Amino acid sequence: MLRSSRMILKEGGSTTFSLLVTRMGFKKIEDVRTSASTGDRVTTTWEIDNGLKIVFTSDKLSKSEYVQVFGDESESVSGVAETLGELGTYGYEDLLHAYRAASSIEEKSLSLIRIGVGAPPTADDEFCDCIIDALKSQESDLRKAGLWGASFYAMRKFIPFIQEIVHAETDEDLKETAGADA
Repeated sequence: MLRSSRMILKEGGSTTFSLLVTRMGFKKIEDVRTSASTGDRVTTTWEIDNGLKIVFTSDKLSKSEYVQVFGDESESVSGVAETLGELGTYGYEDLLHAYRAASSIEEKSLSLIRIGVGAPPTADDEFCDCIIDALKSQESDLRKAGLWGASFYAMRKFIPFIQEIVHAETDEDLKETAGADA
């Protein structure tokens, strides 16, 4: 099954999203709520007769809502993703800019998680550098955000840095988070 990148909706996009997918003929087939130590996540799956699916997620950890399209035909996945992208989504460059412009640890941490959510299908050096720099940071909040950002996009390149946190970290919660990712 093919899939699009995750597209983070700009504020107010969820209302427009629901109206648009209903107009396009998609039917809501499933709502799943998950709770973890990091917060709640609600995932809604929409489907149309030809097997094309749209997954909408409201994620407390990343403080964002994002969508992803799944299907068997590349043109259908691309077409629906393009239409949804017109709702107002943050592009990858927007996410990188937010990271570079962040003036506090909190802003930088949130932007790292969002970079993980909205990472391109093929990771580039800038994405990897952001995550690796966070994993090596002296700031525990940045290391944690780096772990969460990396968890959305599994890459072998991150494993040595995650394992270092597992073996050397003194913060037990952070160590546990890293252990789940390693």
